[in-house]
Amino acid sequence: MKRTALIAALLLSWLLPGSAPAFTVKLSPEGKAARWPAESASIFYAVNPAGPGSDPAFLAALDEAFRSWRQAAGGALAFVFSGQKEGAGAERDGVNTVLWAEREWNHGPEAVAVATVWYADRMGTIEEADIEFNARDYR
Repeated sequence: MKRTALIAALLLSWLLPGSAPAFTVKLSPEGKAARWPAESASIFYAVNPAGPGSDPAFLAALDEAFRSWRQAAGGALAFVFSGQKEGAGAERDGVNTVLWAEREWNHGPEAVAVATVWYADRMGTIEEADIEFNARDYR
């Protein structure tokens, strides 16, 4: 239950505008808040099987977190699990990926997770986003 709440909080912070001590709103080069394309009803994501990524209990918690995010968005977005994806870190490869960095964590020990966002345009339309969890300092 705690794991689901943590994941839901992290995912909600990625979507909702505002500020908190350990949260930064992603802005486009034009200063606009980042948003998924208006026509995107479904956001497909893959999970790296390293760390907890292959644990059925964790995958269920992640699914529940995305379900909470969808409710917070008023049902405007659906998050669809598209399978597993190998990889060492966040990379612009056309796949929204959730992964765990166990050794290669370059964001400081205080960060629990980091979302790397790539834009399709200067207005902040999200093209891809990867979420890296800090598995080196948080287990």
